[in-house]
Amino acid sequence: MFIFFFVIIQNAILSTTQSETNLEWNFLDFIPFGIVIIVWLAIYFLTISSIKKNILKNKKNLELQKITFNRETFTQEGESFKMVNLWKESFQIKETDKWFLIYLNKTSALPIIKEDLKDNQYNELKHLFNSIDIKKSLKK
Repeated sequence: MFIFFFVIIQNAILSTTQSETNLEWNFLDFIPFGIVIIVWLAIYFLTISSIKKNILKNKKNLELQKITFNRETFTQEGESFKMVNLWKESFQIKETDKWFLIYLNKTSALPIIKEDLKDNQYNELKHLFNSIDIKKSLKK
């Protein structure tokens, strides 16, 4: 980030001195700015590809999952796994416009898509989440 601002300041100084010295812009003046843009794009695309690889590497993420809730636990069940999680070990429940996110820790969340909920399941889940004693951020 520092390099980006350095290049911007450098180009601003060059443009002010250009009017005094009648220097003209040269292609080489834009090389530092181009390098900064290329580095930022490389970091962005490498990060995205790394995230995709990590998601696809874990076969659990590709299986159809069934999630069962009760007052003490919630269970994730797939073709090759079954995980029982205690509510008291969960970090937070957050509601967005499209999802409920159950944070198992600060950086990992289990998404529940609201669109996939049937009949009265939304209200039942919201009532259950309100009755659980963990940090929550639910819409009214």
